Amino acid sequence: MHPLRIALYQPDIPQNTGTILRTASCLNLGVDIIEPCGFILGSSRMRRAGMDYLDFVDLIRHQSWNQFRLHHSHKRLILLTTKGTVKYIDFEYRRG
Repeated sequence: MHPLRIALYQPDIPQNTGTILRTASCLNLGVDIIEPCGFILGSSRMRRAGMDYLDFVDLIRHQSWNQFRLHHSHKRLILLTTKGTVKYIDFEYRRG
């Protein structure tokens, strides 16, 4: 399992999800998708955005937020939002 992962909570735009998966593949990051999704995973629009990189992504699907938290209960969770007061560049990142 990759030490740094991206979690997508109930994604609803397949093209954005595909692009994030492609980026994660290039940066060697794992991805967690917390369902339900607003589209079928593997849809043609998502695959087109992800190009040929989707087969190389460490992808874990979770049926709910609770399942995701249980699966990663031993790890630090960092939430990002456009509404936060601390900029991501000012945050103190650390392992674990």
